[in-house]
Amino acid sequence: MKNETLDEMFDHVWEDYMVRLCETEVEIYKSRLLRMDNPTQIYFNSSPLKNVFARVMAISRIQKKPQTITKLASQLLVSRQAISTIVRECLEKDWIELVERRGREKTYYATENLVYAVNNYISFVYDLNNRNLYNAHGVVKDLQNLHPEYTFERKSN
Repeated sequence: MKNETLDEMFDHVWEDYMVRLCETEVEIYKSRLLRMDNPTQIYFNSSPLKNVFARVMAISRIQKKPQTITKLASQLLVSRQAISTIVRECLEKDWIELVERRGREKTYYATENLVYAVNNYISFVYDLNNRNLYNAHGVVKDLQNLHPEYTFERKSN
């Protein structure tokens, strides 16, 4: 088989993967708009920052590594003030908890309620990826192993 024909086959497989991944991203986007069944979903789906904040707080709880406002602001590329507002709101709603005080520095992580809510989202994404991406990803991976120097190059029309 000529390399050109092999590259065309790889292009087709890669394009299929691109379509499936983009469709998955669209479903995630729609879910953030439509999954507003309870106060937790309403709050954390209301902005990308709040959405990712929930993930970081769940990771902190699972890994037992509470985070400071300064570290969160640095990690999420936002101001301390933006994080302070979210922390205050989440403490009021019992979505995060104060873990430790060291002088003026405080550390936080998710409550079990927030970890549970994030787990529901992770289950949704897992099912979505399993339906849309799992097989396509395996095919791309197998082809990369057969032809490691392959790179997708879209031809201009």
